[in-house]
Amino acid sequence: MEARQSGAMRASGKSLAVAVGAAVLAVLLLFGTAADAATKTTTKRNPAPPPAPTYAALIIDAATGEELHNTNADDRVYPASLTKIMTLYMVFDALEAKRLRLDQPLTVSANAARQAPSKLYLQAGQTITVEQAILAAVTKSANDAAVVLGEAIGGSEAEFARMMTNKARALGMSQTSFANASGLPNPAQETTARDYSRLAVAMIKRFPKYYSFFATDEFNYKGAVYRNHNKLLGSYDGTDGIKTGFINASGFNLVASVKRGDQRLIGVVFGGRTGAQRDRQMESLLDEGFATVEARNYTGSQPRMMASRPSKQYAIAAAAQASEDNIDQGSSDGAAGRVTAAAATLSAPRAPASNGQRTITTAALPATAASGWGIQVGAFRGQDAAYRQVTEAARLAPKVNNAKVAIIKANVDGDYLYRARLVGMTEADARAACGTLSRQGMTCVPLPVEPTRIN
Repeated sequence: MEARQSGAMRASGKSLAVAVGAAVLAVLLLFGTAADAATKTTTKRNPAPPPAPTYAALIIDAATGEELHNTNADDRVYPASLTKIMTLYMVFDALEAKRLRLDQPLTVSANAARQAPSKLYLQAGQTITVEQAILAAVTKSANDAAVVLGEAIGGSEAEFARMMTNKARALGMSQTSFANASGLPNPAQETTARDYSRLAVAMIKRFPKYYSFFATDEFNYKGAVYRNHNKLLGSYDGTDGIKTGFINASGFNLVASVKRGDQRLIGVVFGGRTGAQRDRQMESLLDEGFATVEARNYTGSQPRMMASRPSKQYAIAAAAQASEDNIDQGSSDGAAGRVTAAAATLSAPRAPASNGQRTITTAALPATAASGWGIQVGAFRGQDAAYRQVTEAARLAPKVNNAKVAIIKANVDGDYLYRARLVGMTEADARAACGTLSRQGMTCVPLPVEPTRIN
């Protein structure tokens, strides 16, 4: 009897233990599920930020293809609305071949009408002329207008994208693939800064008549006025095109063409943080490019390509095509704002006095063979900026420690430019200094300098 009771009690104890264990497990599972849910909720509320767009930039001489700056020019990037440059290349080709007319009405398809902004909000079934669609794509960067044009040429947007890719290959754009006519996000749509420099050059050379569309300041359509997104037009001297672009994956992009005198540079920037930052970067790179070309034209030497990485040394500079006859080498009288060529040892560099109009004393260079060379490290809108650049050059390149500072003021079409130079060097030291500075990300061109005339 006692044995039976004892067995029953043990069984009851086991049942209780099992029940308690089950209850604990249930509580743990409940809290675990709640924790997982909380983690998922937190993850959803705080998703990992997307990777930063790739920064890439290229500046080339349009006539020769010479690279004046290269940063990640062969890295794959997304073209965004720069796609429309190729779309319009195809349209201009069709116009020249008489397959399209500027006044030809095109019917808007349902596919074109449902494109995401930026757009004209065209309605399926309405018509828009070829010229109107071109202007909408150039100024408003209208995705619906771009698709209307693409479908008019290819029959469908998919077929048009295939034709665009084939044309890219024919132009030497070997790293470019298109998947749509507008540039709206598509992982299959990729390119490089180098490929887009090739497209810009081909556009200008192949279609000079139609290329002028890219200089359109504004477009009027059904009572609305659309301003060109390319802010360099009218604000950066010599800009005559081409186009901006943006999607989250690419950042802010720009292809620019700038012509000054007989010199045309093509600039390509991908991955800008903002539109304004992208524009400032493009202007800075073009300034450096024109300064390098100017120095090359003066000395007859080949330019040294700028370092293939972004650099804090980029100057806010003005490019120039001025002849040496425009250089003012008179002494400064403050009111007239004339600044002399300057000569001061770099072992103890002296900043100009802060009096609004900066002045540096002039000194003749010794007429010796050793003083017959110098380097130019930029051309700037302000004397202060020029002086800061030569001081930085002295810090980065020990070979110039015994050189003299020469800040040259030149009149360029009514505007002023300050050339930043270090003079009084041997040719070997000048070339060695430029090698060092180029590796540090600073533009540098060696040049011969007359001992009795700093110019």
